[in-house]
Amino acid sequence: YCELQADKYQNEFIFRLFQFIAIGGQLCQFENHMSEFLDCTKDLYKDLITVAKEEETGEIKPRSLAFKITGAKAVNGSKISYEDHIQEFCYILVDPLNWHITLFKNRWTKKW
Repeated sequence: YCELQADKYQNEFIFRLFQFIAIGGQLCQFENHMSEFLDCTKDLYKDLITVAKEEETGEIKPRSLAFKITGAKAVNGSKISYEDHIQEFCYILVDPLNWHITLFKNRWTKKW
């Protein structure tokens, strides 16, 4: 677990997915088994990221590009921010092979 706290891992998209799933939402319940979080992270990552085999090495590598959006300005001038809470984020995932874009976002709202 200490290795995951290194800055080089915290900036990886798969770490951000794991963080989102492990911390949970407003009604999150405690879980004793880490394997459920890891399996869910793996499945979600596979759904969001495109991979391809390199012709030279034969290795399978991710090809999607992940961009974190921290804020945006609408046409009417209103501003949107995605940094009010650790569980509030917006990612744009670009698949350059298939020309697809995926929006993955979460808005944090208090329930209590």
